[in-house]
Amino acid sequence: MIFRCIAPPFPDLQIDQPCYDAITAWAVLEHVHDPMSYFKKAARLLKKGGHFIFLVTNFKSISSRALFLEDIPRHLYFFTEETVKAYLERNGFELLRADYNDKIYSMRPTNWLYYYIARMRRADLKFEDLPDTSYQSFSANSQTDGFRLKSKYLVSLLLSHPLALIDKALIPIVERAQILRRRYGIVTFVARKP
Repeated sequence: MIFRCIAPPFPDLQIDQPCYDAITAWAVLEHVHDPMSYFKKAARLLKKGGHFIFLVTNFKSISSRALFLEDIPRHLYFFTEETVKAYLERNGFELLRADYNDKIYSMRPTNWLYYYIARMRRADLKFEDLPDTSYQSFSANSQTDGFRLKSKYLVSLLLSHPLALIDKALIPIVERAQILRRRYGIVTFVARKP
């Protein structure tokens, strides 16, 4: 016999008094219909000095705004540091820090080169303009194994989309630059209830 414990949504929890030292939400708030109710509930449940630590996608990143990685329609809300600050302030939190990095989740800027070329041409980049460069979709359609499969994938990619190889090769550098400039696609916020 299998038992399932289905917890109510966080805002509907029956507890409504300060009893926690910390509350976390990892890649949750962009998926809910009413993020403000989550901020309100966290404010009510945290003890004085308690921490609300949460991770969301950063809508100011090129991955979110320009490279179609916001996962619509599953992402219902989009966050920037400014919008997060507004949510926190309205619920009595103080923001301690915002960490733009890939330590918990990553949002790699795949196709960043296509985006910058389109910008230089003063053209809009459309989803249809991007090549399907995912190894998974290629390997799903291939009967070859291991090294031959990877070689065949790279040759196919080079012939069909030579810019894609440059794009992929430079992703670690572009990703690091985004982290340093606080423009990475993922942000972890640490807030405190004073």
